[in-house]
Amino acid sequence: MKYKQIVCIDDLVRQDFEKAKTFFYNLVREPIFQATALSLGESPRFKGSAHNLKKGFDPTVFLSLLDSPLWQENYFGVCSAAKDYLVQHIPEKTLVISYEMPVWLENILSESGIDFIDIRISPIRFARDLYIVLKSNNSKILKRLDKYQVKEEELRLESALATAYARNKVEPDVEGNGLVFIGQTAEDASLVDESGRFKSIDDYDLSSLIGNRPLYYLAHPLAGEHSENEYRKLSELTQVKKIDYNIYNLMASIREIEFLAISSGAIQEAKYFNKKGTHLFRPVAQIEAESFRHIHFSNLIKPIFWHKILKIKQAKPIIDGLPNLQVDWLRSLHNVWWGYAYFKKQNCYLDKEAFDISGGNELRGQLTELAEHIKGTS
Repeated sequence: MKYKQIVCIDDLVRQDFEKAKTFFYNLVREPIFQATALSLGESPRFKGSAHNLKKGFDPTVFLSLLDSPLWQENYFGVCSAAKDYLVQHIPEKTLVISYEMPVWLENILSESGIDFIDIRISPIRFARDLYIVLKSNNSKILKRLDKYQVKEEELRLESALATAYARNKVEPDVEGNGLVFIGQTAEDASLVDESGRFKSIDDYDLSSLIGNRPLYYLAHPLAGEHSENEYRKLSELTQVKKIDYNIYNLMASIREIEFLAISSGAIQEAKYFNKKGTHLFRPVAQIEAESFRHIHFSNLIKPIFWHKILKIKQAKPIIDGLPNLQVDWLRSLHNVWWGYAYFKKQNCYLDKEAFDISGGNELRGQLTELAEHIKGTS
């Protein structure tokens, strides 16, 4: 199809993480423009923004048409009135670019014959930088993306680097044949089922999966009280030990450890460390699924990449893209590190020496003098 317009739309119902969504639109806006001469516009989630939907679209009107204000209850489908309102404001021959597209939007676009490309951060997060996962309902775009697909062998080479780094540190104190349950936050898109409720460990019979194996609980750092509830419920089934080891130190362990989670993306990483991982539910970004393509971040921000996958009749971009990017460039730009920051920085002598040289030694001396002064006056 010859696109005349490109629009960015995501989960307009969910108000959380709007900065993460607009971050990716800002990343690809200029590369897409250099490749196609088409402006991406702004997200229509902000009233009065310079979006590329038809004039008159109002996000507050769209939200007012919903049967429920809760994003999770709309995740798999919105009412006909909201659907019709959105579709009538999408121009003909439009391509939709989205970040973490919800199922309701995916269905609306596919049913209306509107092409989309959905952008997600890959669940593979142990490599030198983050990868990107793209999904599309256009088979021709998927076919063109095949040449950019990250090879399995590359992921295994990256995991080999991570394994070598991890095994140069202290081995986690877990038993062989142990089972690590990876905790999650209470609310996440990957936990929403078709009825609009969040899955939890209460929905599963874990006894048969655990068996007689040693069980460990690895809490999500942002789960708060929810992690305590998960731990308590697991404790009611069997003896369980809390651990706070880094996930990649565990995956790289020399011991035969298995991993279990409801829908955590970390489960998809386990196999690259030759570990078994089991999902109780499903992840939102399945890198091996037919409709997904796993690519390098560096390609996402290249004009030549968009020129080739969209095939819009436009002169080839003047430059293909930026020169080689430094390691962790997407992590740094987006400021998202998850467990990777601790994995890389734990016991890092370079950072310790840098701290000492930058005044750390002097600070220690001053603290020692202060402690001695306090002791002498007490």
